[in-house]
Amino acid sequence: MQEKRKGANAQLPKRARTQLTYRFVRLTLASYEKLEARVEQRLGELAQAGVRRVVLLGSGEVARLAAEERVLDAARLEDVVE
Repeated sequence: MQEKRKGANAQLPKRARTQLTYRFVRLTLASYEKLEARVEQRLGELAQAGVRRVVLLGSGEVARLAAEERVLDAARLEDVVE
């Protein structure tokens, strides 16, 4: 019989695994919220500086956030380049 490999947390009680998962999700969301705030702040600074066109390199979360932000009403998202 081939033994299945289990993760390091497999030996923990279910409650402990649940708490670890909850902590991971909470920290991930907090990190995402910080990123979102930084993107919004930087885009706001660009708009205040009179920037009219923005081109982003890469199509990850920053590009998605930039495309969704109302801050870009003053500065048009010109392109996203991968």
